[in-house]
Amino acid sequence: MGQSVCRLSLCPHSHFLLSAGQAILSAGQALLSAGQAMLSAGQAMLSAGQALLSAGQALLSAGQALLSAGQALLSAGQAMLSAGQAMLSAGQALLSAGQALLSAGQALLSAGQALLSAGQAMLSAGQALLSAGQALLSAGQALLSAGQALLSAGQALLSAGQALLSAGQALLSAGQALLSAGQALLSAGQALLSAGQALLSAGQALLSAGQALLSAGQALLSAGQALLSAGQAMLSAGQALLSAGQSYYAA
Repeated sequence: MGQSVCRLSLCPHSHFLLSAGQAILSAGQALLSAGQAMLSAGQAMLSAGQALLSAGQALLSAGQALLSAGQALLSAGQAMLSAGQAMLSAGQALLSAGQALLSAGQALLSAGQALLSAGQAMLSAGQALLSAGQALLSAGQALLSAGQALLSAGQALLSAGQALLSAGQALLSAGQALLSAGQALLSAGQALLSAGQALLSAGQALLSAGQALLSAGQALLSAGQALLSAGQAMLSAGQALLSAGQSYYAA
């Protein structure tokens, strides 16, 4: 009787414990599932962390690349700044060179004008020397004509002396009595012959002097023509230098 009461009194407790055990088992399974889910979530978070780590490393590499690119751009900017300063210096040098060329052109223009003036002066001098040479040529020709006239007169006197010498010889042959007179006439004829020869020598000397003056006049004429050519050449050179100076000044 008492044992049946105990069994009856233990039945609700057993159901309760069984239900509680099943509930705890279910809760354990739920916790196990939750643990597995959390494990999966942890693995997913670990994978996500690794992905974020890889992304961070990629961003770090990209940052370093951007830093290198920035440094390269900075170096390029400094190089361009240096090149700009060099171009500025070159521009200033070209400006100085242009001013120097302008000054040189003005100097060449002045020199060309001076050479033009000198060429005109030499041209005038050459024309004056040409006129003087022509005058000396005319004078030489006149002296040559005078020398030829004196030569003709000397030859005439020589012929007359020879005629007188022949007459003296005839008078000498005519008679011993007229020997003194013939000798006197012979002496006179010889004197006239000497005078004629002297006049002939003087005429030849005047002829030589006239020819020398003619040669000197021709030489002066050639020198005057050469000076005229030189003056024209210097005039052309002065005009060329003037044109070059004007071109440099215009440039």
